[in-house]
Amino acid sequence: MSDLLKLMLATIIALSMAGCSHRKTQVAASPEVVIEAIDVGDDVSITSKNGKLHRFIVTRMTNKALYGDGYKVTYGEMSSFEIKKKAKKRKDGPEPVDLDAEPATAP
Repeated sequence: MSDLLKLMLATIIALSMAGCSHRKTQVAASPEVVIEAIDVGDDVSITSKNGKLHRFIVTRMTNKALYGDGYKVTYGEMSSFEIKKKAKKRKDGPEPVDLDAEPATAP
């Protein structure tokens, strides 16, 4: 295999792997940092100061803790966190069409 082809292949693999790493670890330095970064609906992985890992979808946020289905993690317990942001709703363009829906009939 030529050196140019090897270089191109290595570059493509490296770029595709970088695109897959959509979670970035952030330090939970303060409640404000966590509150600013996370939204209800986000998929989070939180590492506690004692090393325990909590992974859940955020259903509620208060000034004291994050909540998920069966989870409550206070900001004081958090050491670091990773976020996978929820999909945003489309603001422009037509609404998606349900292709499996029965067509409407005229009266």
